[in-house]
Amino acid sequence: MTSNAFKTNESFRVVGAMTRVALTSAQTITLPSTATGILISFEGQPCRVTLDGSTPSGTNGFLLPVNTLYRFDMHQGGVVRVLESAASAFANYQFIVTLG
Repeated sequence: MTSNAFKTNESFRVVGAMTRVALTSAQTITLPSTATGILISFEGQPCRVTLDGSTPSGTNGFLLPVNTLYRFDMHQGGVVRVLESAASAFANYQFIVTLG
C-alpha cells in the first residue's frame, strides 16, 4: 500500500460516485472488488484515519489535516476507518483503479 498527499504520475479512473459522509462516529470505508485505491479529503476538522481495521480515536490513527486530497493505493477489499478529531467534520471520497 502507498499513500501520499495527492502527488502522482500514475493514471487512474474513478469507480462509482463520489461520497460525502459526516464523521460524528467512526466510519468504515471498504474498497469494492472493482477498486484498487481511494481518494479522500476532509472538511471542517482534521480527522483520524486507520488502515489496519482498528477504530480511530483521539490517540489512535494518523491525524490528517483538512483541505488536502490524499490517495491510498490498497488491495481490493481494503478498509479505511475515519473519525473526526472535533465536531463538524466530513469526509469526501472516491474509489479509483490505477491504470497501467
